Amino acid sequence: MQYVNFLRDIEVDRALGRTYIPREILSRHGLPDLRPDTVRRNVDRFAGLMRAEVERYEAWQARAAEGYRYIPTRYRIPVQTAADMYAWTARRIHRDPLVVLEGPLRPSRSRIVLRSLGNSVGGLRTARLSPLPRRR
Repeated sequence: MQYVNFLRDIEVDRALGRTYIPREILSRHGLPDLRPDTVRRNVDRFAGLMRAEVERYEAWQARAAEGYRYIPTRYRIPVQTAADMYAWTARRIHRDPLVVLEGPLRPSRSRIVLRSLGNSVGGLRTARLSPLPRRR
């Protein structure tokens, strides 16, 4: 989930002199850096970079989600809710990569609360269907 933070906060981090995307990946997309003038001159390359990195995150997250069934329900609900909100953020970035240059990108509190409630109902149902493995 931290990787979505890197993508989401790319402009804030750049202003602080930080870049969390490796130069090798930037080079692969034909970008020497993430300065605003570079991004403006290479909008299509920047969009390709961001979409590729969101897809990388989604693959990592899908693999991580396989283990959710081992997390006790009371902890799984907030973990799943956080994952859902990061997925929302990732989808927004994938749809419009330049959104990260416009300012803070965060789900609304109402979105978070509604998702948490949905996961509470769904999480309880899942807990009955997939009990935790027994310790030996």
